Amino acid sequence: RMRRRLSECDAVTITFGAPAGISHNNIGGRNSDSDKWALIDKVGTYDGQDYNLKLTSALANGDDSNCRSDAAAGAEAAC
Repeated sequence: RMRRRLSECDAVTITFGAPAGISHNNIGGRNSDSDKWALIDKVGTYDGQDYNLKLTSALANGDDSNCRSDAAAGAEAAC
């Protein structure tokens, strides 16, 4: 059996702890039928640059009925 040797990579430093904020919050379609994703701004820095984290749903069309603002009371907590 032949084993493949993995190549070495340069170390990358990612710094977390920057003051983050949510600029878009519609994961699972909780607030509207379009743009079904959430964006957290400035989750960290890399090489002096801020970076953001975009969250999307793996469900078809990004729609999750449990996340809708008209879902049963408390259902949004799972989103």
